Amino acid sequence: MKKTTLPLALLFFAANAAIGATLVDFNFAGQAGDQASQAPSTVALGLTASELARGAGMRNNANPSYTANGFSTRTPAGSSTTSNDTLSEAVTQNVYATFNITVGAGQELNLTSLDFGWATQNALSRTFSLLVAFNDAAFTTANEVSTPVTITTDFGVAAPAIRSFDLTGVSSLQNVSAGTKIEFRLYLYTQHDQYTNDALSSGGSAPGLDLKGTVSAIPEPSTFAMLLGGLGTLALLRRRRA
Repeated sequence: MKKTTLPLALLFFAANAAIGATLVDFNFAGQAGDQASQAPSTVALGLTASELARGAGMRNNANPSYTANGFSTRTPAGSSTTSNDTLSEAVTQNVYATFNITVGAGQELNLTSLDFGWATQNALSRTFSLLVAFNDAAFTTANEVSTPVTITTDFGVAAPAIRSFDLTGVSSLQNVSAGTKIEFRLYLYTQHDQYTNDALSSGGSAPGLDLKGTVSAIPEPSTFAMLLGGLGTLALLRRRRA
């Protein structure tokens, strides 16, 4: 009887197991950095994901030293009348890179981190903030979900900085139900320098842009009923044969 019970148990746990740590991956290897958008390299079963794109205020630029194997996130050139020094200004000016995911039918999503490589030019302070919105809601500074990431050192494409947003404590990104659409926006604000290049990067050992967590199948009530009924029948047969 054990030979029958074990495969059933394994089937049950397999149906509810998390499907991998990296859920959505954008790999920029071989890109110049000025591509208009980037398709995901990996999308976990149970999710759909959009391309990575830029807001109207973020410029694309190709610079072999900083954007090769990357996705340019260059901010608008600074001037005496325009600034992009705060998250509020970045939101107003649409200075962001963005993608979205949708949780598939019968699935539940839990997110742990958004990891990325970052190639940057010059020792100017530049900060990424992560904001999320659900089901096409508007973005404001209140949508920020993790501690901002700031870099003040030059990192070229040979050895980009590797940084991460921790999402484990973000309750809205845990137990996300089927059909939910989540848009992620990386807003960049910075000390101004029109010659500064920034890029999300897959150079060196950098991850590109990786969304991590778990997506799990949620059995329907009828599935639980069938499982319990089957286990009960097996137990009864085992007692009769004992």
